[in-house]
Amino acid sequence: MITIKELKANNLSVFMRTYATTNNIVLEERTFYYRLYKPKIEGFASFILYDDNMCVISTVYDYLNIELATSSYNTRDQYAHALRLLYCFLDIINTKLVNMKKSFNQVRFWAFFSSSLKMIWIS
Repeated sequence: MITIKELKANNLSVFMRTYATTNNIVLEERTFYYRLYKPKIEGFASFILYDDNMCVISTVYDYLNIELATSSYNTRDQYAHALRLLYCFLDIINTKLVNMKKSFNQVRFWAFFSSSLKMIWIS
């Protein structure tokens, strides 16, 4: 059984994935920290998403700060938070965005994204 929980740690939402047996014996537990920073650079609010290893996710950076540069701050902020959840989810299920097709993973993502983020998946 796989359990995913959203936790708060120092004003940051983090996600914990737990693999356990049906008898609730924990086999593996991992916490995912995806950080979203919004620094102002030369008067322009930038959005920087860091993965679990504190590496900038450049595709998200380019999309939010170049492709959507003319969009309002609120629009880019909403996109940034949604992309943070998406990339965290992809890491949790150990897949890449290019590998995510119309499949069970998309169903899982929408359940993850729209629920209270307390889920139990049986695999």
